[in-house]
Amino acid sequence: MATTAAPTPSQQHARQQPPPPLPTELWIRILGNLNKDPDLPQLWTSCRHVSTVFRDVVEFMFRGKHLSKTWIHYDLGIHYSEDYARMLINVKFRFARLSDDRERAIFHLDQCAEAYKDLLRRRLRKRIEKHDLEAPHHSVQVRRDLNDTPIPALQVDYENLELSCNWKRLLSSFYGEARLYHELQGAWVESQKDWVSGLHAQRWRGQRDMASTMMQAIASFGKQCDEARIKARRLRIRKQFMELDGFEWDAERDWDLVEERAVMRRLAQKAQVASQEEYSDDEEMEFELNEEEDWDDGDGDEDEDEDSEAGFDVDDDDDYIGQVA
Repeated sequence: MATTAAPTPSQQHARQQPPPPLPTELWIRILGNLNKDPDLPQLWTSCRHVSTVFRDVVEFMFRGKHLSKTWIHYDLGIHYSEDYARMLINVKFRFARLSDDRERAIFHLDQCAEAYKDLLRRRLRKRIEKHDLEAPHHSVQVRRDLNDTPIPALQVDYENLELSCNWKRLLSSFYGEARLYHELQGAWVESQKDWVSGLHAQRWRGQRDMASTMMQAIASFGKQCDEARIKARRLRIRKQFMELDGFEWDAERDWDLVEERAVMRRLAQKAQVASQEEYSDDEEMEFELNEEEDWDDGDGDEDEDEDSEAGFDVDDDDDYIGQVA
């Protein structure tokens, strides 16, 4: 019977050693494949925290590609004039540049006739000074996704009509809520397996036709998507109130639910418009290494404070994810 020689000490040592680290250039290529809109929440909220190399690469990717596709929208109300009678004032601030330390993103007013700039300054100042946590007058768009997530460390240059904020905390809040929404959806899908199996069984027994089965499944999923967005948004607003003054906000107790539905409808309409955007960079993700980048290795916990922006908690006893009858 053949025998296998015992490994030598040097072979044992080699087996115990971790594989050599991949060069940063290769990680850029690997992570660069996560270039579709649905990948971005996972890229920012998970991959970025694997190590400081991952963090630096992901932030490099967002600076190089996605910040340029980021806007802040403000609804500034209705203006009545002799020329247009009634005019809705919706302004868009486009990403313009980073601050010298690359910590703040600066957004410039996209387009505005000189004659209306004083009006916009007055309206914008009023909106910002009277910020409403439940129904903010702004929305943030990153590529084809849109939400009314808070704008951290907001500063306004009214003279030049520019906004600036901490862009990393902005993305952490934006994608933290998106990730929670997807987690709520996933938990609901898991909870519906028996119900879906029952639908299939009724279909094969001839108790349901294909059309009615599909219609019920689509209707249930669509309703759940709406409820998941509401739930994720409520958790974010509750966190904002707690951070502001310790108030334990509850939507059903403290807010007008009719107004909430109106806010969600407006957000859905804006999100639908954003989802139709077309970008020339959809099919490519090419980055050139910047020789001045400070690529480092280690654990990825340095940004814990900024990522607390997305620290929503879903109560264990929450009955939000329920069985559909």
